[in-house]
Formats: sequence, structure tokens, C-alpha cells
Amino acid sequence: MNEAMLGLEIAFSRTIKEKGPGAFASRHELLGVITEEYWELENTVTNKDFPRLEGIKDELLAIAVACVFGVACIDANGLE
Repeated sequence: MNEAMLGLEIAFSRTIKEKGPGAFASRHELLGVITEEYWELENTVTNKDFPRLEGIKDELLAIAVACVFGVACIDANGLE
């Protein structure tokens, strides 16, 4: 669990650096990002040419980051 949380923290920091702290301005943007990440996870899981668990892990972290970031935006009153 500690390793997974550390991975989430690293992925979260990387995403903030790439996209900036104001990436989600609306609930629709938040939903769009989570939906896109879900589709990427689905594609990775079902792609027989890409059976690596590492790819699945990356997509799961992307979804987790989007969810945590969405919560942070709501807590900061930054989401319309």
C-alpha cells in the first residue's frame, strides 16, 4: 500500500507540473479527463499486443490522479 501511495504521489506531482494547478475548470472537464483515462485503461487491458501489467498500472494511476485532483479542485472551490 505504501508503494502504491508513493506512486500516486509521484504521478500526481508529475501531472501538476505538466498541466498546471488549474487544469480542471469545470465538472465537465473533470468528467472528460476521467472518461478518457478509463478508455485508455480499457484499451490497455484488452490489447493483446500490450499485455504488460505496467501499462495497466500507469492507466490506473492516471485515473487516480484525475480523481484526487478533482477532489482537490472541489475543496479549493476551483471547480464550477
